[in-house]
Amino acid sequence: RSPLAASSLPTPFMFRSWRTLLCTRREALCYLCTALAVAAIAFARYAPVAQVYPPPLFKITAATHYDAGLQHGVIAADRIFGWLASLEMQTLLDFASHGAGAAALKQMMADNTAAYPHLADEVRGISDGAKIPLHDAWVATLINELEPLMPDRPLQRDRSPGHCSDVYAVDGAGNFSEGHNEDWPGPVHDFYYYLAITGTGEPNSPGSCAGLIYPGALAGWAPSWNAHGVYLTQNSLFPNVSVPRGLGSAFVQTDALCGESGARGLDGVVKALSRGGWSSGASV
Repeated sequence: RSPLAASSLPTPFMFRSWRTLLCTRREALCYLCTALAVAAIAFARYAPVAQVYPPPLFKITAATHYDAGLQHGVIAADRIFGWLASLEMQTLLDFASHGAGAAALKQMMADNTAAYPHLADEVRGISDGAKIPLHDAWVATLINELEPLMPDRPLQRDRSPGHCSDVYAVDGAGNFSEGHNEDWPGPVHDFYYYLAITGTGEPNSPGSCAGLIYPGALAGWAPSWNAHGVYLTQNSLFPNVSVPRGLGSAFVQTDALCGESGARGLDGVVKALSRGGWSSGASV
């Protein structure tokens, strides 16, 4: 495809304007070298995998949150590698490894571990199971909060036009139907998968939950549902100013839907979602 065709511009990172393309040869060479350097790092750490359609469904039974994360990481490792090898994730991982990005990640890790230690254990399990750095597993789960903090650059995606959407209908008999459109652009759609977690019922076991998974992240952020008949989707919000601290939407939503509050039905989920301290926000 022609790289100058408007319909075939790179999807993970959209150019802010056509003026960006009219750069000097030196700038163009700089952008190319940056992209090649990021790609080289990606291929050195993560091996890309073949695309698989439709997204597979993985099923696990776990006695603890760490065990759920461990099994999750093992069974979905190839798809996690593929997503982390993408230019979008490599750029984000680099941002979260230096300066303000690293400071924001460190603070969010502390904030979310304090609020949801059981889910922090699950993230640690994903890291161990997939054999990826713990840092990378946290970045994958906090993508919604970290990307808005990135400085404006030619490779950064312009997300303002694209949002997820939901349509629902109720027929005369009271039957409810809901459809969700997952609009996050770029290569992530090649690596999605579904994950169903069944808890063993022991005191520290996770709640039974399932949903669409952004590779390496917690169940509960993308379209998800629990064993008590509650279904949740989210449309990401992008405030003009984000704060480099606070709770991640994936943590708040996973705990609300898949934790004890999920067993109390819709009111319990809404109450858990209504707590303050979010870093960013979501329309749930």
